[in-house]
Amino acid sequence: MKTRKVKTTFLALLAAFFIMTAGGCDYRDGGGALTQKLTADYHAVFLDNGQVFFGRLKSPSSDFIELTEVFYVRSETNKETKEVRSVLIKRGQEWHGPDMMFVNSKHVTLIEPVSPGSKVGELIKEAASKGAGTDK
Repeated sequence: MKTRKVKTTFLALLAAFFIMTAGGCDYRDGGGALTQKLTADYHAVFLDNGQVFFGRLKSPSSDFIELTEVFYVRSETNKETKEVRSVLIKRGQEWHGPDMMFVNSKHVTLIEPVSPGSKVGELIKEAASKGAGTDK
């Protein structure tokens, strides 16, 4: 019962977020170049399919944004307790071992800085010191 209420609350907040950001700020000029400076070490890149990647941005003004030191969140469910937890995964552990990725800028809906003091910022710092992904 508690898990269902948490999931419902999470989905409601997620829906509110997407409603509020729909058609939001466009940080690109008419030619596709970013008009705002992205100065944080890591950024969250939200895609139109719901995926979110965290990483270091390179060439944010091009048609394909380059991300290095990329992380993403995966949910895992404990089969016995049904508890769901989020795990921060560093890309590169997949079978093809990617060390970077290019994201089509047409599919990016939002780019936000990751604060070093945030939970994700702390997990990235911890993962960098260990050389792998970590739990949330």
